[in-house]
Amino acid sequence: MKKLNLGSVGGGKKASSSKASYPVVPDPNGNVAKMVSEVIKLTAEKKAIEGGLKLAKGEVGGSDGLVPLARKFFIESTAGKSDVPSSVEAVCDDGSVLIVMQNRYKACEDEAALSAAIGKANVNRYFYNKFVITVDGDKVPEAVAQTLIDEMAALFAKHGASDALSAKSVTVPKAEFHESRHTILTADQNAKVDELCPPVVAVKERKES
Repeated sequence: MKKLNLGSVGGGKKASSSKASYPVVPDPNGNVAKMVSEVIKLTAEKKAIEGGLKLAKGEVGGSDGLVPLARKFFIESTAGKSDVPSSVEAVCDDGSVLIVMQNRYKACEDEAALSAAIGKANVNRYFYNKFVITVDGDKVPEAVAQTLIDEMAALFAKHGASDALSAKSVTVPKAEFHESRHTILTADQNAKVDELCPPVVAVKERKES
């Protein structure tokens, strides 16, 4: 797996900000206050519903949610198989949902741990080094902005705009890993990959056609 040296690209610290003060909307008859109260109430209810949904799915709260349980079943039931379904179904008296195993993964921040879990040869074959460089135009002096755009990263330090440039390097799976992982890795190894490089899983209500 080829790696790039991003050591010359740095990132500045964000300046702290204090809470701003704003003009208050006039409310001669109390209607604004009622609407504000309703917005605050509905926002709180929305947050509670979203929080409950995340808990039920298992996006927060550990390994007892629907997605972690479905992932565990999926990994164990597909171990050693080349013909792997895209989803699993979970049912209740009110209907069912599909847990869709998408070919999308979050980045792995610990390549050494990944190599220890599945072997360096598998990492080299099925993963690659991805990098992202971000330029914050608000931190670039206007007088040299076009110059920096034309000359790119090598001249950022020269023009005193190092804080505008940041870089990150992570390890991510190649597209073919999604299907190959069930035949090249054991169920235990795949469970470890899920810890280090979490897959993106969608939960969709299944509606009868």
